[in-house]
Amino acid sequence: MTQTHKQTIEHLQSEISRGLFLKNNRVDLNLCLSKNRHIAENREVLRVIIEVIFFAARQNIALRGHSENVSSDNRGNFLELVKLMSHHNSTLQYHLEKINSNNHNRLTFMSHESQKKLLLIIAEIIRSVIVKRLKAAGLFSVIIDATTDVASLEQFCFIVRYVHEGNIEERLLSLVTASNATGKGLYNTFCNITEMYQIDWKTKLCAQSYDGAAAMQGEYLGLRSYI
Repeated sequence: MTQTHKQTIEHLQSEISRGLFLKNNRVDLNLCLSKNRHIAENREVLRVIIEVIFFAARQNIALRGHSENVSSDNRGNFLELVKLMSHHNSTLQYHLEKINSNNHNRLTFMSHESQKKLLLIIAEIIRSVIVKRLKAAGLFSVIIDATTDVASLEQFCFIVRYVHEGNIEERLLSLVTASNATGKGLYNTFCNITEMYQIDWKTKLCAQSYDGAAAMQGEYLGLRSYI
């Protein structure tokens, strides 16, 4: 009797339905699908946030505001731009709703630390393009300036000029704190930058430009004389 039942159409259809049900309701598959969906959502959120940071950096506007509290009328360029973008992106909108809810997750991609890390990554990518073009150009020149900031630290500005596809490009390559404001100290900073980006300045540097400070233009102890 049991063997006969197993051969009936009804039983076979039931077995097929059971197999499909089990296939579609496997815990491991559902967990995998949920994880992949979560990853895709995070990538979409991060994509928009990177666009906002890149836009603010390119327009030379500050990211953070005076007050970033939820009750503030103006929470700063970054948060306000993200809010604006969420009006046209449902994934980002849902992400912001989770953050603002009582049970929000800790992974927001919007903290000050996240903004700083993303800016550094973007800067490094741009810097790598500059170095690649500079090396491809062959010869290049430098414009160097140093100034003391409010903390009495010497800020060393390193700008390069080169020709790319027939056009002159002038790009800021590095802005770092010099070890000291003497010609030797500035020269050490210059060497550190060129070594970091593997720039062959000894054979490729064709021109130099500085301000009138003795540490820069000094005939014997200035940066110009060391180079």
